[in-house]
Amino acid sequence: MNLIFQNACATYARSVVALALGLFSSRWVLQALGASDFGLYAVVGALVGFFSFLGGLLNASVARHYAFALGETGSEADQRDWFAAAFRIHLLLAVLALAVGLPAGEWAVRRVLDIPPARIGTCVQVFRLSLLAACANMLAVPFAAMYTARQRFVKLALFGLCQTAVIFSGAWWLLHADCDRLLAYAGYMSFAFAGLAAVQIVGVGPETIITREGQTNNKKKLFILANEGALVDNLTIKDVYAQDVGGTSGAIIEFPNTTGNGKVSRLVVEGCTAGSAGAGYVCYIGSSASATVEDVIFRNNTIRDSGGSGV
Repeated sequence: MNLIFQNACATYARSVVALALGLFSSRWVLQALGASDFGLYAVVGALVGFFSFLGGLLNASVARHYAFALGETGSEADQRDWFAAAFRIHLLLAVLALAVGLPAGEWAVRRVLDIPPARIGTCVQVFRLSLLAACANMLAVPFAAMYTARQRFVKLALFGLCQTAVIFSGAWWLLHADCDRLLAYAGYMSFAFAGLAAVQIVGVGPETIITREGQTNNKKKLFILANEGALVDNLTIKDVYAQDVGGTSGAIIEFPNTTGNGKVSRLVVEGCTAGSAGAGYVCYIGSSASATVEDVIFRNNTIRDSGGSGV
C-alpha cells in the first residue's frame, strides 16, 4: 500500500508541475519564435511528439509482457528473453524510421509542404534533428517499460520532472537567444528527449537486464549435494545461484565420487548460475560415482568460474 501511495503521489506531482511550467514555456516559445516559425516547428518538428505518444503505447504493451514474466515465473531468463525480443523489435522500428522516414520526410518538406523558400533548408535540419530524437525515444522503450513493470513510478516521475525543467529553461533561454531560434529550439528539444532516453537506458540497463559479475541478482543460494542412493526425480529448479558451498565446486546439483546408486530423472534446470574459483557445473557427476541420468533439460544457464566448467 505504501508503494502505491508513493507512486500515485509522484505521478500526480509530475503532472501538476509539468502543467504549471508548460503554461509559461509554451507562451515563451511562441513569443520567441513568432507565429510563422512556431507553425513551421509544429508541422515539421511534431515528429518528436508523435513518436513520444507512440512510445507511450508501446511502453504499456512491453511492460505488460515484462510484468507477466515477473509474476508467472519470476525467472530472470524469461525477463531477458522478453527484453531481447522487445529490443530487437524497437531497434528494427528505429532503423526503418531512419531508412524510410529520412528521405521521405525531406522530400515532403521540400516538395509537398507549403514552406517559405528561405526556410526550407532550416526546416530540413529541424526534421533531421526531430527524427534522430524520435529514434532515440523508440530505442528507449524496452528499457523504460522495465520501470513500469517493476512499479518504479517515482523514478519515472523524477525523470519526467527533470525533462520538464530542461524544456522550461530552454524556453526562457530562447527568448534571449541571438541565433536562428527555430533551429536552436529544434536542437534543444531533440537534446531534451534524446537525453531522457539515454538516462532511462543507462539507469535501467545495468540494474535490471545485465547480470553483473559477482552478483546474484537476488537469487537464492541453493546447493544440492547427493548422498548414497540419492534420487532426484520430477524436479524443476529456476533462478538458483550456487558458488563454492561447503568448500566444493560451484554446482546446482552434485553427485560426488562417493555417491552410489544415485539417479536423476525428469529434471529441469533453467536460468541458473553456477560459479566457483575452481570449477562451475549445473549438474556434476563424479567420475567414480554410480548414478543414472535420464530425461534432463537445461535451459539458459550460466557457468562462471576460473577453472574448468561443464554440464
